[in-house]
Amino acid sequence: MSGIDPVREMLESSPLASAGSNGRAPVVVMGAGNPLMRDEGVGIGVVDAAAKRVKNCRLVEFLDIGTPGLGMLHVISGRRVAVLVDCAKMGH
Repeated sequence: MSGIDPVREMLESSPLASAGSNGRAPVVVMGAGNPLMRDEGVGIGVVDAAAKRVKNCRLVEFLDIGTPGLGMLHVISGRRVAVLVDCAKMGH
């Protein structure tokens, strides 16, 4: 294994490496949630852990977006890939 993180190496050799617009990363990974509103914050935690794993990669931006609603459209505008990580408790 080389000295570079294997996930970062995979991303930088993918077609995404030449994508993106307006100087933004072509991939955005967003964690949604609000622990103060009885949300467990899983989405935010997952994105935080992923950001620590994939450091200094110009192709991916990791964001804690809280509970943005339609405000998320501004975040994903011009991106090639948008990933939303959220969690909801269903049932009992």
